[in-house]
Formats: sequence, C-alpha cells, structure tokens
Amino acid sequence: MPPETPRSPRPAVTGATAQRTAEQTALRNVRRELDHLAAEEARQRKLIRTLVLVAVVVFVIILFIVWRNVASRADQVRDAAPVQIPSKVDMSKKPAATSAERGK
Repeated sequence: MPPETPRSPRPAVTGATAQRTAEQTALRNVRRELDHLAAEEARQRKLIRTLVLVAVVVFVIILFIVWRNVASRADQVRDAAPVQIPSKVDMSKKPAATSAERGK
C-alpha cells in the first residue's frame, strides 16, 4: 500500500466556503423572488380595490339617476289634472265633429 498523503485543511475550508457562498446566493435569489411575488400581490389587491370602488361609484350614480327619473315622473303624475270618468254615458247626443272629420 502506498503511503497516505496528508490532506491539506485548505481544500476543505475552500469547499465549505464555496458551499456557503452558493447557499447564500440561492437564498438571496429566493428572497428576491418572494419580494417580487409579494409586490405583485400587493399591486393586484390595489387594482381589485380600485375596481370595486369604481363599480360602487358607478352604481351610486346610476341609482341617483333612476331615483331622479322616478321622482320627476311622480311629480308629473301628482301635478296632472285628475281624469273624470262619468258614471253614465249619454248616447242620445251626437258628438261634435272634429276638424279632421269636417275636411273630408
């Protein structure tokens, strides 16, 4: 058997340092990706919140327009003269001819 060559502690330290450096680099990359995903999620939540707010504002505006339309029609009905419906219709009198019928 050949005699064993003593191992230098230097390569083991260098290998451990390289391992540690690779781990730190991987952890930084993972952290960067997590930060990116968190920022994207925050933007998404803000967009949804903005869209909901816009939808509520549009709904309130439409509700106001409908309410004003109904209120104005109710005022028109309230201001209109009541229609008198006779209890009996006298058919003995002939109605007067209208101007359109006179022209014929």
